Amino acid sequence: LKKRINSKRDKADIILDLGNQGIIIIECKSSKKEYSKFTSVIRQVKSYAQIYKRNGFNIKGIIIVSGCFTDDFIHECNTFYDLKVTLIEAQTLINIYEEFKQSKLNVFPVTLFRHGLLQEDVIVKALKK
Repeated sequence: LKKRINSKRDKADIILDLGNQGIIIIECKSSKKEYSKFTSVIRQVKSYAQIYKRNGFNIKGIIIVSGCFTDDFIHECNTFYDLKVTLIEAQTLINIYEEFKQSKLNVFPVTLFRHGLLQEDVIVKALKK
């Protein structure tokens, strides 16, 4: 899917195919200065979303993964409502993955991805139910 739709200029890092033309776009960021602003990152992922929408896909959400997020980045994300954007810190993602492996679930419940910064303790608690 990613190879078929990505262009030379616009390349999403990861595409989760949820079936029925629903996808989640995942963008992984390192701590580079040019990506420290929410506006720069959201402009980039909105471009990806437009490409996938033009190809008939329904964008269920955007996930941005980074080592950490500044308070300003989190605040801007919390006030952005054009798309559902979830922020996940890299270590949180690893911890959630480890907890998921130990859970009885076969499929990760993507409904746990909420708008804004993902709270590890909330996800881990839900996976233990």
